[in-house]
Amino acid sequence: MQRRAGVRLASWLVGLAVGRWDVDALIGHETVELAEPLPISAPAEVVGTTPMSMLLDEPGHGDDILQRMRVSATGAYEGGADDILDELSRMLGARDLRTYISRSFFRDHLAVYTKSRREAPLYWQLSVPSRGWGIWLYAPALTRETLHGIVRHAERRMAIGAEESRRLRQEREAASGRSARELDQRLDVEERLVEELRVFRDEAGRLAGLGWNPDLEDGYALVAAMLRRLFVPRTWRKLDQLAAAIAKGSFPWASIHGWREHA
Repeated sequence: MQRRAGVRLASWLVGLAVGRWDVDALIGHETVELAEPLPISAPAEVVGTTPMSMLLDEPGHGDDILQRMRVSATGAYEGGADDILDELSRMLGARDLRTYISRSFFRDHLAVYTKSRREAPLYWQLSVPSRGWGIWLYAPALTRETLHGIVRHAERRMAIGAEESRRLRQEREAASGRSARELDQRLDVEERLVEELRVFRDEAGRLAGLGWNPDLEDGYALVAAMLRRLFVPRTWRKLDQLAAAIAKGSFPWASIHGWREHA
């Protein structure tokens, strides 16, 4: 029961973070006690503005999902945000909240937004296979421009990784012993991440270059199937099956049918 409440709270904070709900509208209003159940509907629904289409799983970036959740927690609850997020981690049984968001949140979120055969999660986790970097999409705000934004963020992080790799190689030349081994490990991680980002960027670039405009009227899962190579493998198991069906022309009623050769 406590973990279920934690999953719901995490989802609410992500909604605040991405702009589904307006955290600014909470400032000056009565705050919610952490121990109390969440309201059935959020008290600050966004009206008349467009939510963000994406957040990043990238510590230090202004749009990092955990940083945004911290800001949301500050506006919604009494007490320090770090204490609130630590308590949320405890409710979830997670080592820390970033690990939970990176490793488990999408699985839990997908389960909540699955009914019968319909799967329609609002928050989509796109990530390199190691989960060393990723993007969270708010599906209702997904557009063709979002695809180009994904490419730009991947290229930006690739450039950071390439520069960090150069710096680590320079440090390695002057190091020895334990320090050298640690630098070798850090360099290996960064170089592997850059290669993962290259593959991720190329696939995102392929989709952006098609001119395809995602149409959620087709259904969330059909749209996500086009992006399946950007999801961590096996996190949304239905996508490969749907992509194969799209390619075979199984959905002639959907706009995605016109892009079946690219599925």
